Amino acid sequence: MSLSEWENISRQAEALNLSKISDLQSPTTGRYTDRALAATIIITSNGVTYTSATFDAGIPPKELEALYNTLQKPRQKKPLK
Repeated sequence: MSLSEWENISRQAEALNLSKISDLQSPTTGRYTDRALAATIIITSNGVTYTSATFDAGIPPKELEALYNTLQKPRQKKPLK
């Protein structure tokens, strides 16, 4: 991961109210059956770990959408030297 990618992720995480991410409601419930995989986002900041409520993979709560999409972007692999 490049430094700029990490900085972007860090900025997005810092913009969240981390103490509230466990209370964010998922917009869908496909994970309750076999329609969707379950996903969570875990952030550690200043030695404290914050875990989001579980949501359907690909359909995060609106507040986590930008961070989730950034984390899911495919990254170009650098050739080994």
